[in-house]
Amino acid sequence: MLSYADGRPQHANQYAVADLVRVLSNLDFAVTLLPGAVSGAQSVSVRDGFKPTTVRAAAIVPARQADVGMNAHAGDPMLSFPFPHPAFPSGALPDLVSFDVFDTLLLRRVETPVAVFDAVARRARAAGLVDEGLTPPLFRLARQEAERQARQAAGSQGGEVELTAIYRHAALGDADALAALELAVEAGTLFANPLLLNTLHTLAECGCPVVLLSDMYLPPNVLRGLLRGAGIDDGLYRSLYVSCAEGCSKRDGGLFRKLLADHPDLRPERILHIGDDAIGDVAMAQAAGLQAVHYVPPPDFAHLRERERTLAGFAAAALSPPPVRRLAALAGLGDAPDEAFWLTFGALVLGPAVAGYCRWVVEDCQRRGIGVIAPLMREAHLFAP
Repeated sequence: MLSYADGRPQHANQYAVADLVRVLSNLDFAVTLLPGAVSGAQSVSVRDGFKPTTVRAAAIVPARQADVGMNAHAGDPMLSFPFPHPAFPSGALPDLVSFDVFDTLLLRRVETPVAVFDAVARRARAAGLVDEGLTPPLFRLARQEAERQARQAAGSQGGEVELTAIYRHAALGDADALAALELAVEAGTLFANPLLLNTLHTLAECGCPVVLLSDMYLPPNVLRGLLRGAGIDDGLYRSLYVSCAEGCSKRDGGLFRKLLADHPDLRPERILHIGDDAIGDVAMAQAAGLQAVHYVPPPDFAHLRERERTLAGFAAAALSPPPVRRLAALAGLGDAPDEAFWLTFGALVLGPAVAGYCRWVVEDCQRRGIGVIAPLMREAHLFAP
């Protein structure tokens, strides 16, 4: 983030520059604009009105990574939100941290998870795995209905099923081939949440054990492969609990009971669970006695996206890639209340707008064969060396 060297408050334009760097660092063309990482603190000059002001740009990071938050104590390991957590006084860590997997540790490069089914449909039609008349919307509906039926049929196993069983109920074609195709498409859309990946590494350095819990139709060995493919190695967590293998889920409380049974020496209130589902990750974790963090963007993010859709329709999706906006919003969860509005405005409104303009400039110059860009703007030094 950016802050005045003397600690004075900043205006929205400086916050926008700081969070624009956060946004740009996750864009595909960030390598072009910011070819090298700059670590530590670097002083740069910008102009506040007509008055030159020195600000501090801290930890500008390379493409597809993000900054980590500051711990409460100087010299301590860097941990991002939700640490330090109020349930653990003096910045102490929990005895164990559990993470949800999808939409928490692993994010998708699509706006909604069901968009994966549309991509599967297009590739399945191209490969001749399904009837050519099965459009992506129809395929998506059939896939969702098949999952509902498969879960209903597996009531004796707590309604938990694996992916191949879902496609057997769908009866759209070769169940094994379609399941393999969906897995390949899923792997191509997933990436590790860089904010929490930093947290995982730091927790490992601190010796704090981590487990992963997932309500998912993929067996543990497949899910481990997806995690490794996204850069989350096996050594970063102790255990992986998956609903389809355990016959119970977070939403029915079973996975939390299993977790506590496997760790009888730990008091439930000394365990912190982090996830995005209000019921499965928060209500049921708290019902089991665990501390819980609802890891979702603040409400302003949803309101912003809804307003964009209303004003721009389908064109709203082009304003900024969904994962970038979501990451920028998640990165602001630990912002101080008196700074949150300006940081949100910079990260979710002004930053993406300028980033979109920069993308257009780069693409237009590439078409024209222009290899050097000399933008006349006060923040230009942040976009190119």
